[in-house]
Amino acid sequence: MSADNWAICPQCKLNDDKIYEKSVLDVGKAYGTVTPEEFLEMVENTKKRQELPTSFREDYDIGVTEEGTFIVNYRGHCRECDCGFDYKFEQRIPLK
Repeated sequence: MSADNWAICPQCKLNDDKIYEKSVLDVGKAYGTVTPEEFLEMVENTKKRQELPTSFREDYDIGVTEEGTFIVNYRGHCRECDCGFDYKFEQRIPLK
C-alpha cells in the first residue's frame, strides 16, 4: 500500500535547524582563531545546507459512512527519527 503523501519530518527539520544554528555559532567563535582560509572554508560549509529527505509518511482518509458518520483518520510517521502523530475524529451527522 502506498502513502498518501511523503513530507519533510517536522522533528528532523527541528533537529537539522539546531545543528545548523550551532555550526553558525561555531563559525562566529572561530573568527580570529583560525587561518583566514580555514575561516572562509567554514563559512562556505555553513552555506551548503543539506536538503532534508521526505521521510514523513502520511496516510489519511476523510469521508462519510452509509450510516451517517463523518470520519477523519490521519497517521503520520517518520522512518528516520520515529516521530509520529495519529488523529481520529468521528461525528454523527444529524439525520432527519
